Amino acid sequence: MKIKLIKKPKDPIIIEGFPGFGLVGTIACEFLVDHLNTELIGKVLLEDEPAMVAIHKGKLVEPLSISYNKKYNLVIVHSMTATPMLYATWISHLSARPAATMFFATYLAI
Repeated sequence: MKIKLIKKPKDPIIIEGFPGFGLVGTIACEFLVDHLNTELIGKVLLEDEPAMVAIHKGKLVEPLSISYNKKYNLVIVHSMTATPMLYATWISHLSARPAATMFFATYLAI
């Protein structure tokens, strides 16, 4: 696993959404990315995951993307794939304080 960051915000608040029942976390983060005028600042590359691609509103959607909203100093981690062990890794890269998690407890048992 590799985390590529274009920008590293200082002391951001993180909201992350991983897929679970009904894709609630993924959909909620996608809504925030679309409505908060965020910029893509990074992505996570997973060597062990199968290749996948998604297109939303005519644009390529990364399977695991990291977006930033400067106004609220907010980092949004948007995931289209269930990767439960990723959480601890990316939070240490950003030196941030997580504010909200949209990650279902069923994945914590893995």
